[in-house]
Amino acid sequence: AAWWAQFNDTALDALIAAAQSQSSTLAQAAATIERARADAIAAGVAASPSLDGIASVNRSAFTLGGPLALRSQSQLGVQSRWEFDLFGGLARERESRQATLESKVALWHEARVSLAAEVANAYVNRRHCEIQVAQAEDELRSRSETARIIAAAGRAGMQSESAVALAQSAAAEAAGTLAQRRAQCD
Repeated sequence: AAWWAQFNDTALDALIAAAQSQSSTLAQAAATIERARADAIAAGVAASPSLDGIASVNRSAFTLGGPLALRSQSQLGVQSRWEFDLFGGLARERESRQATLESKVALWHEARVSLAAEVANAYVNRRHCEIQVAQAEDELRSRSETARIIAAAGRAGMQSESAVALAQSAAAEAAGTLAQRRAQCD
């Protein structure tokens, strides 16, 4: 149900919860579940006996050439109905509606897991990118320090100009890699 919890990352948990609460796809899937549930209930009710009650009161005034007369009329009635399922049509309809409900629930779960997988994948990719940026920063620091030391040795005459240029090129390459990694993360 919450496979992403094994990462023990509260940020990931919050992102997935936010995505699920704001997903129109999940909201639509939940609405179809409610519709299917109502259809399943209606199919179950159709096979059950029904009992209807009727009550009415009517009051009228009339005259037959004399004083005004009032008449009250009350009516009560009860009506029952029960359809026998001789050929099993109602039972099959109930089973069909129940199967539809179960399939809609399964689709909701599928949409929920799919959404969580998309969010988790994007999140893991982002974390991986951050690690690559940190490694590129370390590499730039190391190569810059190496270039600084080789340049000092070159000024003292202990390193050739080509070694100094190569060290500076390596530092520039590391700076380019860092910029590229940051752009990929963004």
